[in-house]
Amino acid sequence: MRSFPPALLMCGSLLTAVSACPDDHTPPDGVGSSIALVWAGEPTQPVPANSTVDGLSVQTSHASGAGVAATVELSVLRGGGTVVQRQLMTDSDGAGPVTWTLGPAPIANELEARVAVPEGDDVRVTLTVAASVSSDVEPTPEGFGDIDGFLTGLSRAGSTEDLAFETVAGKDSLLMGIPGGIARVDPSGNATEVPLSGDSIVQPLGIAVGPDGDWWVCDSGAGALLRVDASGVVATVLSNDGVDDLVTPNHIAFDNAGRLVFTDSCLGRVYLFDPATETIEDMLQLDRVTQGGPNGVAFGPEGDLYLTTENTGLLCQGHSDVQFDAPIGGLFKAGPVSGAQFGELTPVAENVGLFGDGLTFDAEGNLYVIFDTAVEGEFALDESIVFVLRHMETELVRWFGIRDQLVANLMFGRGDFGATTLYLTLLAVPPFASPNARGLVRLEAGVPGVL
Repeated sequence: MRSFPPALLMCGSLLTAVSACPDDHTPPDGVGSSIALVWAGEPTQPVPANSTVDGLSVQTSHASGAGVAATVELSVLRGGGTVVQRQLMTDSDGAGPVTWTLGPAPIANELEARVAVPEGDDVRVTLTVAASVSSDVEPTPEGFGDIDGFLTGLSRAGSTEDLAFETVAGKDSLLMGIPGGIARVDPSGNATEVPLSGDSIVQPLGIAVGPDGDWWVCDSGAGALLRVDASGVVATVLSNDGVDDLVTPNHIAFDNAGRLVFTDSCLGRVYLFDPATETIEDMLQLDRVTQGGPNGVAFGPEGDLYLTTENTGLLCQGHSDVQFDAPIGGLFKAGPVSGAQFGELTPVAENVGLFGDGLTFDAEGNLYVIFDTAVEGEFALDESIVFVLRHMETELVRWFGIRDQLVANLMFGRGDFGATTLYLTLLAVPPFASPNARGLVRLEAGVPGVL
């Protein structure tokens, strides 16, 4: 939790004890130009998600300390919460109660109060109050559509895995990898299979939309990186990394410069790939025994690449050197991609669970990441847990867990799907989850994702 002492006011990026801060840093003359603004009842402990901060108010006063009525503008800066009063008038004693409800996710929440001084003085007094959110009551995602029924109607066995969003001609769609192809899901949850031609799609694990609108698919069944153009023609782009055939191409992410990164879990490798030349520019090799095999990838707001790892002892043939129940799944950062090279690989959180899976960022720089944990001493999964790595922090915070379903990947919606809604795909992997436990769930996160 970050807060400012009541005696301090914020002007731009500077903290000052002066009550009003014009451009020349000299308080102007006149009533109101010396108005001070402070918070009362600032939260000192984490507040439950979706709860109102008790006893919060603003206080306006002259520099002498006497209360004064003033107009205060309020706006939510971070966290996706809500404030009832966009504008309030403090009473003659300078007091004004504030109704601020925090967002649903365990991320930083900030509320800004601003006082405009009398017209003619180009000055505003601004102060921010911050609060942290606790998740004492964990949310439960709700089902979205009937993907299992849709796949059953196609007589299609196997699991769902990844998702991506696209907008074409003003129409929003959710793309989803399904056994043998790709499905398009509309904002009402209705699914249809996309007609494809060219090379076959067998078991897509990762799917992403490139800057030019083409779809890129990591197909573990075909052992290949595939491209799908606008007409639905599937082409195999890469099946060998120059040393080995691809085994389990898994997940894909694009950075802001259009560079593509994908993983192969069983090979233990992360690839930097140039879509224009269709060549591998750089490769990271992980130690599968101590670090796990790479799974999900995502780029942070500063350009850093983040990746999750998973235990490959159960998933990959010939990995008997990996203890099958070791919780070696972790979260790593590969620094910013500079030119045609990855940055240095450093751990963020190690030994979090048996499997690390999908991850995604919101527009405020918070990272949402999935880990699956095992039942101690048993050959069984315990929970699929969504953690949050808060922006500029270094420790994972638990948001919620699911015990009877396996969560694979997650992504924020867009357009008609709701920019602040988080969508998650479900895995159907016996014996850990039923063959029918596949599809989509969603929940409100309060903040939008990165587009």
